[in-house]
Amino acid sequence: MTPIGLRPFTPDLLGAVGPWFDDAETFRWLGGRDWPENLLRLIADPPQAHRGSTVRERAGWVATLDDEPVALIHTEVYVDGTAALSLVVAPAQRRRGVGAAALAAIGVLLARTRGVDALIGGVELHNEASHRCVKAAGFVAVADDPDEEGFINYVLRLDPAGARGASGSALRSSRTPAGRSSASRPDRPR
Repeated sequence: MTPIGLRPFTPDLLGAVGPWFDDAETFRWLGGRDWPENLLRLIADPPQAHRGSTVRERAGWVATLDDEPVALIHTEVYVDGTAALSLVVAPAQRRRGVGAAALAAIGVLLARTRGVDALIGGVELHNEASHRCVKAAGFVAVADDPDEEGFINYVLRLDPAGARGASGSALRSSRTPAGRSSASRPDRPR
C-alpha cells in the first residue's frame, strides 16, 4: 500500500468526506453529514476541558492515498500527553488496511509534532469492523468488558520518536465527544 498522507481537515474538504456519511454503516455508528460539519465547529472553538482533562488541541485530519481522501480522523490532545481520536474510513476503502494505516500515521504525526505518548479510544461492543481495525493498528483493550456506555476502550502506546509502541475505523475515547460507534460524535458532548 502507498504510504498514507495526512492533511488538516478544512471546510474545502467537506465535499469529499460528506458523502461517506450517507453510507448506512457510517450512519449507524456515527451519524449523518452533520458529523464532519460539527467537527469543523469544534476545531474552530475547542473546549478547554473535557471530562476532567485539559484539552491542549483539537484537530481534524484527512488521510490520503495518492492525494485522494480515504479517511477522516478527529483528534483531541490533552496536556497529559495522551490523545483521544475517532476515525471514519471512506466506504470504498474499507477492508483494505486503510483504517489501520491511517491510525498508525496519525500516531506518528502526533508523537513527533505534539509530544503524544498514547492514543486512546473506544469501540462499541458490536462494531466488529472497528475492533479489527484498531487491533490491526496495534491498539490493545484496556479491559475485556465494555464501559458503562457499551464501549471497549483501547490504548496504543507511542514511543518518543513517533513509532508504534510494543503495547499498542474507528474509535472514540472516553474523553472525546459521545458516539454511537467506534468514532466520536462531535455534535454531542459526553
